[in-house]
Amino acid sequence: MQRRSSLWQMNMKNLPVTIDMVNSDVVAMNTPNLGLMNKGFGNIACSYIFIKAEILRLLEFLGIEWSLLQINECADIIAKQYYGLHIAEIKHFLLRAKTQHYNKNSFARLTPNIFLGWLNEYWEESLYTKGQISEGRAKRIAFEAKNNISTKGLTYEEKIQQKKYWNEISKLTEELTGWQEDITEERQAIKDEELAKKKDILFNQLVNSGYDANKLTEQKNASK
Repeated sequence: MQRRSSLWQMNMKNLPVTIDMVNSDVVAMNTPNLGLMNKGFGNIACSYIFIKAEILRLLEFLGIEWSLLQINECADIIAKQYYGLHIAEIKHFLLRAKTQHYNKNSFARLTPNIFLGWLNEYWEESLYTKGQISEGRAKRIAFEAKNNISTKGLTYEEKIQQKKYWNEISKLTEELTGWQEDITEERQAIKDEELAKKKDILFNQLVNSGYDANKLTEQKNASK
């Protein structure tokens, strides 16, 4: 189990994750999550060992000391509550933690509660990003099916390029929809203006023909 955890740490170390990457790019790497790390064991032991080792590395980097109890409980909470985090996301989060993304002042008062608060903030971002990706994937699948497009046989780079192309198409579609809505509103406004002018012309014609102007005004206002 210790060996398996070490292999996961080696894999994470080799991942091309950088601090300036956005969450969607990190998730798109499609690395395994903490839950998969425990597959075949029936418990969280493997991910617990993995997380504990990463916490120790972070504390050593920051020059901070926690008690063994704090480290163990923090690792246990993460393994149980945040098992959906991908390995690439964990590396991304740790890079942020090391470079004062969450703490602009000093690390001197970093406690397990504060650290878990940072992780929860990252987790919320992760859930939102994955939700957006799922929605975009569903639209993309429908688009590909409609236009007989397939990503089968494409390289990773080609898939990334196709994804960028699809994102541009989605943006243009949204802009076009917005323009259509604006045009519809403008057309309605023009129709309303033309109708008002016609009512005014008819009103003046009726008054000139001898109709009671006061009664016509009341009827005109009632029809608005």
